[in-house]
Amino acid sequence: GDTAVWTPTSGKKFRVMKYMIAVQGLSTTAAGGVVAITLRDATKAILRTFNINVPAVALTGAALLYESNWLDLGNGYLSAAANNVLNVNLGTAFTAGGVDVFVVGTEE
Repeated sequence: GDTAVWTPTSGKKFRVMKYMIAVQGLSTTAAGGVVAITLRDATKAILRTFNINVPAVALTGAALLYESNWLDLGNGYLSAAANNVLNVNLGTAFTAGGVDVFVVGTEE
């Protein structure tokens, strides 16, 4: 399901200028395998989908399973409508660990 990353002030739109995705080192899923991580403008997929292999058994000693570089969008991505929430969506539920989403931007 969706988890809110950025809820703009009432009547405003978010503009994502840069973002980064990180998957915590002890993250697991029930069966292991590729998890699609997608940012969504309310319910519409935007930007790019990250496909990360997440194991069924936690890797010991791993600080991170994955960390993207900062992705610079220049003038940014402006939400399609005021009051839309920027969400992160995981294609498969995690049984442990999680995903960190870092966003830089403005509200208009």
